[in-house]
Formats: sequence, C-alpha cells, structure tokens
Amino acid sequence: MKSYPQSIVEYLELHASNIPGKTAVIAMDGSATYENLWKMTVGFSQILIKKGIRKGDPVVVKTTQTLSHIVAVLGIQLAGGLYTPLERSSSIETAVSILKKTVAPVFIGEKPLPDGYNTAKWLPLPDIRNGGRETRIPEIIDFPGQDDSADILFTTGTTGDAKGVELYHHNNTVMGENLCGALGIRDDTVLMLPGPLNHANPIRKVYTAIYKGATSVILDGMDFRTFFNGLENEGVNAISMTPAATRMLMLRAKEKFCRYGERIEFIESVSSPLPEADKQELLKLFPKSRLYNSYGSSEAGSQCTYNIQDHPEFIGCIGRPMPTIVLSVVDSDRIPIEESSERMPGFLACKGPINMKGYWNDPEATKSIMVNGYIYSKDLGYYKNGFVFMLGRESDIFDVGGFKVSPIDIENVALAYRGIEDCICVPKSNPISGYEPKLLIVVNERENLLLDDFRVHMMKTLESYKVPREIEIVKSINRTYNGKLDRKSYRI
Repeated sequence: MKSYPQSIVEYLELHASNIPGKTAVIAMDGSATYENLWKMTVGFSQILIKKGIRKGDPVVVKTTQTLSHIVAVLGIQLAGGLYTPLERSSSIETAVSILKKTVAPVFIGEKPLPDGYNTAKWLPLPDIRNGGRETRIPEIIDFPGQDDSADILFTTGTTGDAKGVELYHHNNTVMGENLCGALGIRDDTVLMLPGPLNHANPIRKVYTAIYKGATSVILDGMDFRTFFNGLENEGVNAISMTPAATRMLMLRAKEKFCRYGERIEFIESVSSPLPEADKQELLKLFPKSRLYNSYGSSEAGSQCTYNIQDHPEFIGCIGRPMPTIVLSVVDSDRIPIEESSERMPGFLACKGPINMKGYWNDPEATKSIMVNGYIYSKDLGYYKNGFVFMLGRESDIFDVGGFKVSPIDIENVALAYRGIEDCICVPKSNPISGYEPKLLIVVNERENLLLDDFRVHMMKTLESYKVPREIEIVKSINRTYNGKLDRKSYRI
C-alpha cells in the first residue's frame, strides 16, 4: 500500500485537507485556496469523464494565464488524461496538427475551432465563479499512479520540428522535491511566474508550489503594472523569470524593482543563461536575496541550479546537478569524457527519475536521444571543481579560422556596454576563415551611443577572432514566445 502521494493532484488533495484556507494560486481571473482548487479540480475531472475522457487520453488545452487554466490542467490529470498545452497564439493549422498527432478526443479553449477544423469535442475553460462549491467529492478518488503519464509538452521547435514530450506523474513530483531543495522553496513561499504556462518551466513551478503547499502567482506576461502589483499586494517573495524579463526590468524599472530587495528571498533565471552584465547588476541590487541560474530541458526537467551568490566570479556556470540525477559529459560517440574542460567540452547527458517517458508516438526520435537511461542533449559543457559550465548548443557554436566561438561570449560583452538594450551574435560566411561573427544590436534611443567607441570596447575586451567586423543596429531581436533568443530564425 502506498504511503505517499504519487501525483501533484494527490498532493493537492492532501493540502486541501491539511491547509484548506491557504491560498494556492493567484491569477488574473481570481484566486483559490487549496480547498477550493481541489473542489474545482474534482468538478472539472467529473465533466471530462462524462465527456468520455479515459486513462491515457491526451487533452489539448489552449493556454491562458488563468486560474481556469490551472483547474483544467489538474482536472485532466485527475481524470487520467494527459495535459497537452497549446501556445495561445498558435495558428489554427498548428492546433489541428497537434490534435491529430495526439489523437486528442477533447479540445479545451475559450472558443471552439472554426467549422471544418473540428477534430475533437470542444469544451470551454472551467467556470471558476462558484469556487467548486457545488462539487460533491466522491468517497473514493481514483488517483493516477506515479508511473502513469501526466503531460505531453510540445517543444518550441527552435532546434527542429516540435515533438511531444511525454512525462510521467513521478517526473513532476520528483521535480518538485528537487526544486524545493535546490531553491529553498517553503510552504510560505509566494512564487511569481510571468512565463507562459505551455512552457515546461512555469507549469512545473506551479506543480512545485502545489507539491510544497506554497502559493504561485501567475502573470499574463511581463507587464510592469501587474508585476509590481503582485510584489506590492500579493506578498510575493520569490520570482522565476527569463533573462529577457530580467533585462527589461533592469532597463526600465531598476530603481522601483530594487525597493523590494528586503522581501524577495530569491530570483531564479530560467530557459537560458543570464547575461553577465545583468548577473552582476542583480548582485548589487539584491545583496540579501538568493540569485539562481537554472538549467534544464522539456525532456529532462531542471538538472542544475547555480547559486550566483556563492560564486559570483563564475562565468557560464549552470551549477551542480540535482541530487536525484547523474549528469555526464560525453563525446560525439556518447563515451564519457573523464576530464572535460573548456578546451575539451562535451555534450551534457542526464540520467534519473526526471527523464521523460519519450516522445509521443515517435519511437525513432526517442531512440535518437534516449539510450541506457540517459537523455543526450546537444548542449556543450564541461565540469570544473564539481560545477558544470555550459558553452551553448552545438548548432550555435561556429568556427572562425580554426577557433570555436560561442556567440554567448560576444553577447555578454556587448550587453555590458551602456546603451545596448539587446543583441544577438550570428555567424556570417567568410571565404578565408569559414565564418566571422556578426553582431545585431538594439540601442536605447535615450543613450548617445557612438558606434566607433563601441567597436573599440569590443576590441579591448574580446580576443581578436571574436570581434565582430560587422555591427548592425536593428529595432528588435527575434525571440521565441518564452523569451529565448531565436537563433534559428537568423540561420542562412
């Protein structure tokens, strides 16, 4: 007989009994205590079961940053279905493609797909206005087991075609355990999440908050008014956001942001490495807060966390592996490199209970990255004194006259220069050296940036082969919906 909860929805039921009046989720359409969230989850799961949802059925949900969406997620899982989020700005064609790939019998959204595109039954988002008051809780709840599937998270497709990452319930509970330990999340943590809930990190942070009995505050994007309202009125004491969101705060509202330094216990940067200039600025502004840079993937969750306060001098560090996993550095033949280094990096490979079940209905794609319990990534990194350092994705690193160049090195130097708001370094063909770095920059119009002075700064700071000969001023930099640099869109 099991002695511990085996799914996030079972943790929700536990907290509904033990801390019923504690606030679980705050969002743009309302908030819910653990008791109310549990009742709404049960009520929506009953609706899904009446609609024919059975164990193992995917349910596609058009993402909104709402409490209604969280009720849909948890209701699907309690009904035995697989939560399958769809990015809210997705085209009709993308929605239909995912519905067909998953053979989902139900589509949940604010409105149905147009006539002619209906490949599944439509359900509106859950109605949360009565807070679950009318729900009757059955005496016996059939909870999913830890080895049942919970989610199908489609990758962004920035490194290829989007694939459905199928996750177990134990992936989510182990992730909660790992993150609570690594970040110091407690039951009194109020965690703000500006990121889109169809992305792995924000939804996993909601799961983690429920695992611990904490509170998550969901924002509808990085809007300053709602961000500071959350800090002021919702008791937020922790934030998890992308480097792009962090930079926006540094540029537009730094003085106001740092007023909350005494209250904010930690700030976590996710999805991509925090630029060095912003890292150093955060250290100055929040000397009493814990500052984290986390590394992970949709396929293998959060794998490393780097507490910047412990080693502020580290550049490119992603921290130590989580306690439940093994993180190896391997060569192109997937043989472990015993003494990896910056000059001899390898690919990061993860083994442990956070690894996905596989790509949905795609055994060949699964076999291409999962072998003997390991998930093999295309991220290049190395170990140094027990810490993991990352250089970037193999496809992003290019050759300049025999030297391997990571665009992150060049971008870090550029972003440290006054007046540069955003940038991206891309490879440009060169008949002699193979490639040369080209830099695209977004300039703050309020700053009197002199391009010649900026070039001198780059030449003084970088090795000669890394200095961009071509620097182009642009209005904006292409990014994915979750804030990562969209390097793929710049490849020729």
